[in-house]
Amino acid sequence: MPSVASLNAPPHLADWSDKALQGLRNPPRRGTFRPLDAARQQLALLSVGDQQGQARIYFLVDLPTLVISEARFLAYGALHSHAVTDAWCTLAQGKTVSEACSVGADIIEQHLQETEAPPFGTKLSDKQTSFLQELQVAAESAVPGLKILPKPVEVERYTRKREQEWNDHDKAWLPLSLMKKLMKAQKLGSDILLERTGRSIDWSVEGLHDDFQVVAKFNNISAEEVPLLIGFLSSGLQTGIHPQIEVEEAGASA
Repeated sequence: MPSVASLNAPPHLADWSDKALQGLRNPPRRGTFRPLDAARQQLALLSVGDQQGQARIYFLVDLPTLVISEARFLAYGALHSHAVTDAWCTLAQGKTVSEACSVGADIIEQHLQETEAPPFGTKLSDKQTSFLQELQVAAESAVPGLKILPKPVEVERYTRKREQEWNDHDKAWLPLSLMKKLMKAQKLGSDILLERTGRSIDWSVEGLHDDFQVVAKFNNISAEEVPLLIGFLSSGLQTGIHPQIEVEEAGASA
């Protein structure tokens, strides 16, 4: 009896197996990896496409063993190329690149087959699976050039303390809206600079990051004087608002 998926499929897909239809419509391995993804895991990224423009594969490879840790793909061509490439990526994961590249189209069709009938209604021709051979040849050829990029320096993400852990300074500062925080820092900061320098400083609060990082912009101020003004603001805002406040010049961290 035909499956529900087959009954709902267009006529040219009605003979496909459920596995083959899933490989077209919702393939588990569809996706990409970036060089950054590989660097974070200290794996090499192997990514090649075929000349026909049917598909591109993305393998994360353990360089010492050449074992494929994870495999993904994007397909752009004939409908069967989606299911075939998805199945190949599934079979490739956990194998060495050489082993994965020896997986033939017949093995892939067996993987997608659920009854005695071929998974695509009829057996795929050599022409229809030639893109797979191209991908496999290209993947093996890419192995000598594989390398592991330096692991990126990860910036620790700011996490606000739980409300139960707030001290008196936190209770007075953290519940304020962003606009009220900016206005408070601007007003107090201007008073601080006037008191410390004896003159009105043309400056503005340009932003507030992670509750405590005040970004200050100075106009018509010499570069030599900016660090002193930053110091005045930091110490004054720490005393007047919150001891964790830090002040940085706009553009200083770019």
